[in-house]
Amino acid sequence: MDKISLLDCTLRDGGYINDFAFGKQTIASVVSGLADAGIEIVECGFLKSGADDADKSLFGSVEAIVPYLPEKRNGRTMFVAMIAYGDISAEEISDCGGAVEGIRLTFHEKELDEALAFAACLKGKGYKVFFQPVGTTTYTDGALLRLIEKVNALRPFAFYLVDTLGAMYKNDLLRMFYLVDNNLRADVRIGFHSHNNLQLSFSNAQELILMHSKREIIIDTSVYGMGRGAGNLCTELLTQYINENIESKYDLLPVLECIDEYIMPIFLRHPWGYSVPYYLAAVNGCHPNYATYLVNRQTLRVRDINSVIKSIPSIKSRSTTKNSSVRCIRNTSRIGWTTGRRCNRSRTSARGGACSFSRPEKASLPAAKKSRRLFGIATPLYSESTISPCPATAATGCLSAT
Repeated sequence: MDKISLLDCTLRDGGYINDFAFGKQTIASVVSGLADAGIEIVECGFLKSGADDADKSLFGSVEAIVPYLPEKRNGRTMFVAMIAYGDISAEEISDCGGAVEGIRLTFHEKELDEALAFAACLKGKGYKVFFQPVGTTTYTDGALLRLIEKVNALRPFAFYLVDTLGAMYKNDLLRMFYLVDNNLRADVRIGFHSHNNLQLSFSNAQELILMHSKREIIIDTSVYGMGRGAGNLCTELLTQYINENIESKYDLLPVLECIDEYIMPIFLRHPWGYSVPYYLAAVNGCHPNYATYLVNRQTLRVRDINSVIKSIPSIKSRSTTKNSSVRCIRNTSRIGWTTGRRCNRSRTSARGGACSFSRPEKASLPAAKKSRRLFGIATPLYSESTISPCPATAATGCLSAT
């Protein structure tokens, strides 16, 4: 069953949880553990111009990644990094030296032509290019087919389907897969990156594995599902499923040790995973960043959160813009000032620049407490002046990298 490969994105997608500050030892240990487990592709983090913090999975050059890679490599694991188009110039990327073999390039639809030229440059430098449009589920069939024509001319290593909203059911996934599979060059792999807003990442991955297709498929996972919002498909779940049902080729112990020693301590400080706000975001075609924003305010009940999310223009609408969504959420979420704690806008908290809060009026306390019990997810802190859910987003400019 060599047509199925796993790509672990813990150090990249998971970095939104902790501002990418895993620590040098943790980055190296996670990379080594995943390689020992037999994961075919390990994503080490983002390539970003000017990044120079040795404790973060943000790298200013390909060479900066090499010290984190295992000295003895098994020859089965490919190490890659991601570039969010615009975060680093082609001139800052050296020719491929073999240690880091691939680069994932993510981009928005309006950046397609520039991204194609950038990807061609990366190919010219010897890298295996993973071409990854943001939110392929929002493309019309016609737009997707036009994109595939250009991808066929590029001939990348892989082309990705990305469920940014975590809202794909089985039939949605299969319809899009067949559309791409029937029109994409046979030598280009298809990748799938999902989010777990509807708890469907695992079942959708199983559907892909059982597809009757000759094409090689790459499925993204992360250790313990680490990722912003509802998180991603768990590496330990899919490796176990493949071992039990397809072929025994992964060693789960190194993955479990990564969870125990490195990922669980982060989860205890900054939990991620399924919640009602992320469910509401998915079913209403809303980016999970907005749900994170509302959850972090800790003043809204489910009725209020539902009303706010429903009033945000759907990402699936071709006319939706980030600015229009920001204006909408700021206007409609003012209902939060009448529920629970009240914001003192004249003061700034020392933690992330968020507003400080005065004590709620006695009459509103029970509702506020109920809301915090239900939705009190300890998500990354941020400034209330932006919709960005965490410092990492503002720092990297990767608001919608996946």
